Amino acid sequence: MVPNADQNVLIPIKLDAFVLNDKVCDGGYDDDELRARKAKIAPISQPNYSFLRLKKSYLQSDILYHTDLHNACPADFNSRITDLGSRSRRENRQGIYLHWTLPRIYRSGSAATSDAEKGRNGLPIFPEVPTRWLVVRHIHDLQAVEPSEAKQKLKSVSAWVVESDRCRTLDGERKPDDGTLEKPWNVLDGTVDLQVDVSPFVSASDSVVNGGSDVLEKQAEIFIGDKRKTSEWKETQPEDGTTDTSKSRVNLQLLSSSNELFPDYQPHNSNVFSIVDNFEYDRVDIGDNKTKPLYASRIPSVSYSVLGWHSKPQKDIVWLKEKSETRAQLLKRLDMDFKGFHPRTLDFDDIIPQEIVDWLDECLPRRKQGTRSLCHGAVYDVSWDLHRAPEIILADKYAEMLSQKLPVAVGTTPMDALMAYAGAHEADTTNPNDDVKKIESALKRLETVLLSRDDGVEAHAQGADMMYNWNYTRLDGGQQYHVSGGENGGKPTIPEDKRPDLIKLNDLCRFRDAADRKLKRQRWAVFAEWWQAVTLAKKEHEVKDALKPILESIDALEKLLGINKQDLISVLTDRKKGDDATEFEPGVHPPFHQQRDPTLLVGGVRSGWEPDYLHTLLIRLDAQLLEETKSAVPGEEEDGWGSLFKEFVTNKIPEPLRASAQALLREFVVLRTRRRDEDDGTPKTPSFLRTHGFMGGISNDDPKKPERRKISPEMPTFHDRQGLDHKGKPVWRDSWNNTQPWFPLFLEWEVEYTHIDHEDWELAESKWWHSEGAKLHYAIKPDMKLEDKYGDKTKKEVDNRRFSGRALILPQPSFSLEAKILQLFSDTAAEKLEKLLPCKDREELAKSLRKFDFLSAPLSGFNSHMLTVEQGNHVKPSIRNPVTGAVKFMGEAARKEAGLSEKVLQNMGIETDLTPYGRSKSKPDDDGPAVFKPVTHGQFRITKLNIIDKFGQAIHAIDPKPTTEELTPKLYPCISDWYAPQAKSSNPESPNVVGKVNKENETKCEYIQVPPQINQPARLNAVFTIPSEPPLHEDDPMPPFWRATHDWDQPIWGWVVVNYANFGVQFFLPSGAFYREVRCAGPTGALLSPEWLPFEKPDDPSRRGGKEDGGAAAKQLARLVKVLGENYPYLRRFIATVNAATTSIAPAPSAYAEFRSALLGRPLALTYFGVSLELAGSPWKSHLSKDNTPKKTLLDYEFRVKLGDRERGFDGLVGYFPPLPESELKEGNALDVSTFYTHFPPGVHDIATEELAKISPPASAYEDEQPNPTVTKIITINKDNYPLLKPYYLDPDNNNRTPASYAADANEKLAVFGALLDPFLPVHAYTGILPVKEFSLPTWTWQGALDKLSAFFHAGPVLITGDVPGFVEARQLKQGDLPPKVVEGAEGEEKQSVGLPGGALGMWSWLQPYDVDEEHGKSITGDEEDEKPREKFMPLAVEVLGEESKLERGPYTAIEGYLQMAAGVNEK
Repeated sequence: MVPNADQNVLIPIKLDAFVLNDKVCDGGYDDDELRARKAKIAPISQPNYSFLRLKKSYLQSDILYHTDLHNACPADFNSRITDLGSRSRRENRQGIYLHWTLPRIYRSGSAATSDAEKGRNGLPIFPEVPTRWLVVRHIHDLQAVEPSEAKQKLKSVSAWVVESDRCRTLDGERKPDDGTLEKPWNVLDGTVDLQVDVSPFVSASDSVVNGGSDVLEKQAEIFIGDKRKTSEWKETQPEDGTTDTSKSRVNLQLLSSSNELFPDYQPHNSNVFSIVDNFEYDRVDIGDNKTKPLYASRIPSVSYSVLGWHSKPQKDIVWLKEKSETRAQLLKRLDMDFKGFHPRTLDFDDIIPQEIVDWLDECLPRRKQGTRSLCHGAVYDVSWDLHRAPEIILADKYAEMLSQKLPVAVGTTPMDALMAYAGAHEADTTNPNDDVKKIESALKRLETVLLSRDDGVEAHAQGADMMYNWNYTRLDGGQQYHVSGGENGGKPTIPEDKRPDLIKLNDLCRFRDAADRKLKRQRWAVFAEWWQAVTLAKKEHEVKDALKPILESIDALEKLLGINKQDLISVLTDRKKGDDATEFEPGVHPPFHQQRDPTLLVGGVRSGWEPDYLHTLLIRLDAQLLEETKSAVPGEEEDGWGSLFKEFVTNKIPEPLRASAQALLREFVVLRTRRRDEDDGTPKTPSFLRTHGFMGGISNDDPKKPERRKISPEMPTFHDRQGLDHKGKPVWRDSWNNTQPWFPLFLEWEVEYTHIDHEDWELAESKWWHSEGAKLHYAIKPDMKLEDKYGDKTKKEVDNRRFSGRALILPQPSFSLEAKILQLFSDTAAEKLEKLLPCKDREELAKSLRKFDFLSAPLSGFNSHMLTVEQGNHVKPSIRNPVTGAVKFMGEAARKEAGLSEKVLQNMGIETDLTPYGRSKSKPDDDGPAVFKPVTHGQFRITKLNIIDKFGQAIHAIDPKPTTEELTPKLYPCISDWYAPQAKSSNPESPNVVGKVNKENETKCEYIQVPPQINQPARLNAVFTIPSEPPLHEDDPMPPFWRATHDWDQPIWGWVVVNYANFGVQFFLPSGAFYREVRCAGPTGALLSPEWLPFEKPDDPSRRGGKEDGGAAAKQLARLVKVLGENYPYLRRFIATVNAATTSIAPAPSAYAEFRSALLGRPLALTYFGVSLELAGSPWKSHLSKDNTPKKTLLDYEFRVKLGDRERGFDGLVGYFPPLPESELKEGNALDVSTFYTHFPPGVHDIATEELAKISPPASAYEDEQPNPTVTKIITINKDNYPLLKPYYLDPDNNNRTPASYAADANEKLAVFGALLDPFLPVHAYTGILPVKEFSLPTWTWQGALDKLSAFFHAGPVLITGDVPGFVEARQLKQGDLPPKVVEGAEGEEKQSVGLPGGALGMWSWLQPYDVDEEHGKSITGDEEDEKPREKFMPLAVEVLGEESKLERGPYTAIEGYLQMAAGVNEK
């Protein structure tokens, strides 16, 4: 037995077998209708590495052609199986194709450990894959083999060795004397089939091509892979890890290939990760020294086993390379765990067998040799028949379904597309046996919870907005710093002399980030010019001229960033000096966003990725193999296994792996017939959800703690019934099941896009579902009939073109759906889930999710095409060292005549992903529309949708047979709300689309509508603002009038509280100090109280409270009060608007009840805020040679922004005042306070309006008697008056721009408004082109003010039986402090109280006015006041009198004053 510490790691791999013959390839050719419903076998289209050559303008943006299915059938026309030149059948290509899927551990990098980080610059470690593969074929019944001659020639057990890293070329260096090859073994001979026997490969950093001047020239001639019979194979790679000098090899990493399909697409990895077994059994002489191979035509049952290992032990993925790393740490880093012990429990260390404990504890210092691994996989009972197709071909089933039912959906994200698909199929649930329909219906019912985990309507709306934001990709917005401290909502504190440091620091950060973004764009611009030079899209002098400003900009930006870095270090260092050292906390600016490419979903088509592919990889050790593997299995010698073990396993496989390999091959034999229930691995529990803890609040009893387990055999990972057959029933995953495998790997698409003029769109609200609030969305104007304007594609003015792309089908979408659903069940209360989906249905959904087949992939490159750039696998002039990260540029890529020397090439860095169109696309007509689109707004239809699996099986939604436009089948997808066209105004059942629609199809929709979206990163800035301070020095430039607030700035310039008791409005300064009241009373309908009364007048009204109350802010507040006081209709409608808003928005938080002002009414804050639309980089320009100028540049566009929302109670905006024209802006007078935009206009049945009508005439009664001619109005916010924003870009590479001026210029771009808002709730800004922007007031800005707001109202006249006490100067009412609950007079003074009836008035004080002097002066606005009496108020305690009638002796006194809440009434 192998010692515990020397056990090898056994890694499972999935092995698939595909049968290829004439019948499989015919694709229903004999019947046109049948052909359209059959899968096709794609001709082999290998990556064309000739497109990597820099000479003769060979370069292309993608080395992979789209799959051509026009002549894929019958077999006679398919180049994969027929030599079209000689019309002879390629018999060597018919047979069984084996492909093994490498686990996820070989496809991603792992974090470097401490020792490995040296010299790696933080780069991850990418593992090399196994390079030796033993493929064993076991024919179970030789007597059933046909023809009869083959029975004698074929062996029961045959085996081959695949060398994945073997490298050969078409030609090589020759001897100068005789011209013969120096190393003929490294050159392919004429018998090699270049499409089946080897695989093209690119690795410019490998020694085989390194060092020459023609690196790229050689790439088209390099092939890897080799397959030999075990009897002919001998290892030439030294065990010590040194390089094999006799045979050329490559370092094989999956991520080092330039072909993203390489590891999984079988036609691209022949004899690397796949082989073809054509069952050759003999060769016959046909003359001319030629032989003809003979092939078996029928073998009823054959099984295959594959073992893989590393030829260089040190490259093994589990080889311990770090002295400090244990095997346990290694497994954790690689996300691997032991079969039978995953997931681990809290008592894992107590129950794990001792053999595993010993193995895990080993580390490098205790090891004589490193850890080794052996990959293994098997497939059983494959049937080969040259003249018949397999019994079940899944691809045919999906092809028929795709062409007949067109189960295609388009959305913004996989989940969005999935919901569109489920919604379209939800109604059809009549078939009780249709599990898929049940799943679709259940998903639709759960959609509301998927959006939000809250019961409330508002939470659902918030969840919908959150999902809306996922339509966009996020990009880094940059760094900023904040004041440290301010815990628990307190005001951030920073010494005034340190504030300039923080301002400077943030200016430097913003400037640096902008420069860094531009530098990346400029580096790509160098690559773009290089690309156009080598593809001859531009002449050399044109490239040279274009490069000059780009290189100058790069040089300037690098210098600027160097200076900026020093300045940043200086500021960050200086802040820590002195006694008042200040810490600044790092933070981030809001990110930039860009609309994602549309996502395509195909329903009903199963993914090929195994359901546990993304899970932790479950491995075994030698000790976990079956007991039967320890000795010979029955028939071992007779079947030929014995000779294989003796001649190959014990002699040619590396010695540490021999015992493991022999045991795995014996296990392969045993497991073919072992199909026991206990081996299955599928849970047999009565409740799937309860076992996995997904019942939402339902828990299991704690299990008893088990004792340490003994080591026991474990089945290999794929020997279970977690596979599904074509009917959705469980099948063994390692059995062929008479079924042709189906593994969709990528899809190829083509669309026809029609551009719709921006003037034909409007930003409007639309309600997609009755259960949801209206969403802001761009839509076609109702009176626009698109078919009339854009239906004739032959018109030059119709902007219409086609483009295409390719997208990999990855496992994440289908697996993430299952994870989200199960997580939802886990996190949501069971009683809530029960209302939406009963427990029985939830269990059924959880168990059946895998039956819900769908594929999802983005239309990658859709947005790039709008910018005239392409995605794809293309040549890059640089080579990046995978260890150090250093970038080296190839000398042959230089174009010195075009100004592109090797030194200049270094300026492009790694910004080489996108390629410009150049000359690769046709230029438009001279008077035609431009191909380049800075903003996308149009409709597209899918004209090609092909899904190709890893063996080349292809299914199509649209028949690829060439035909006329009228006869071409149409694809009518399910379209998500975001992309759905609106209906025609003349026919609500017919979509308004750009194509001409036949009457019989007028209710179907072929077109997907793309609303306006900016085709580069942008962000909506929304910040609170205040007026800028004047410059400190006369020579300093005048700043813009507005600036964004800093952490310590108070953006509030006043408070508004409706006094319902007096039908008036009270106004307070930012600090909470009372300023003035306006009531609906008096001869004009509006009664304006004197300033400050009943409180004492401040010493300096124009600077009330100093900076705390803003100075200018107080003036702005005074102007608002004055306008309201002089315009009764405006005042009345303003009060009604505030009332409508406060009854519509969400309730105030419970913490507000602790404030005294809660007794009076809901306070609303007056503040300034600004919005702007910022671009992350300069506007893109066209990269198509000789393109026309677009109708609009990006900076010419205007986009509307909606502020606040009536239907969303979680939004706090009541309304806003527009700013005055820029030329009229003054301190304290910057808003047009006579105009108020709101979502809450006063209605006819508004309660406040009705109550006001009872005590005063309607507003119309005063319209002809307005004392002030100022026009005042309250305007309902609607789509026609949303503010307009123009996108802007500030170039940091401007000679006159500094960090400070950059920040000032950004402030100048803000569109500022004066807002009335609820301080507790955020405000939301909606654009339809970017995510919803949310911004809210910091807690400290309102917390202190609310504590000071005084609750008081006017009362009187009231008759009292005595007089009031005399005025005492020392007791005059002051601002801010409340009078005590009981006011006691000093000794010798009269009693300071007044008797009033009312049981509850004991909580209040009476504010009594006294006429004691005359004052005059200036008001807060600076206007001269007339000389008039000024009252002073003194608080009096309220003596509560009984309410019974008493005849008191006179005289009586009539008093008027205010009732104010006394101090202490809300204290506990």
